[in-house]
Amino acid sequence: WDEDPGIGQAIPYAVETDAETALVNMSILTDTLSGGMHLLGMRIGNGVSWSQTYTHLVGIAPNGGAIEAVEYFWDEDPGYGNATPLNFQAGEFAIVNEEIPAPEDYGSHVLVIRAKSSGIWGSSLVQNICVNATPDFTLAKDTVCCGEEIAIVNLTTGATDETVYEWDMDGDGEPDMVGGEDLAYAYDEAGEYMVTLSVKTVGECEATCSKPIVVLGTSAPSVSLSASSQEGCDGDTICFVAKALDAGLN
Repeated sequence: WDEDPGIGQAIPYAVETDAETALVNMSILTDTLSGGMHLLGMRIGNGVSWSQTYTHLVGIAPNGGAIEAVEYFWDEDPGYGNATPLNFQAGEFAIVNEEIPAPEDYGSHVLVIRAKSSGIWGSSLVQNICVNATPDFTLAKDTVCCGEEIAIVNLTTGATDETVYEWDMDGDGEPDMVGGEDLAYAYDEAGEYMVTLSVKTVGECEATCSKPIVVLGTSAPSVSLSASSQEGCDGDTICFVAKALDAGLN
């Protein structure tokens, strides 16, 4: 914390490693730190050399300190106290019930929210947000037979000329069709599928919409019947079991 004792002299933690990554599971105590902003430093060594030192600012507030302010910003930090304030309901927890407007430009953005208690800004809540067109579509039916075409209407909103559409019709994660036009599709095998429309407008920022569909086989249905006994007397109970074949999942 705060002052670097030197390479190899800081508090050690055990790591679990494989060929490429190291997993560190630690609980870092803050009970000895005074109120205010503190600098947490971390680095990793392999017995031969050390990585650079990664640092993170942590705000320590006195126990029971009331929340005085909550603010947010997108992407670039304007400085503590200079971001957009959020209205909140004070109490044991600060409850914010307010809509935060999304950035107007499509792509990946970072939303940061932080609160101040006893004059000290605490650690930030950081959330990655994908701002994109909103995918949506309708299926003419939710149940079809093998070989029967189903009409699909694309209802995506907020798309631009740069928006790219990919359709995964069987849930295998691979696109079966591309394009934003309305389309028709037929399944070759019976089963339950999840139709997913994926849209990308800027970079790898992706939004998806999924809807289920049931595909029935086309074999003629039949019923087999079995009995627990072929003969009986008056008053005997005979159990009959009917089994439906090629009747579909429904």
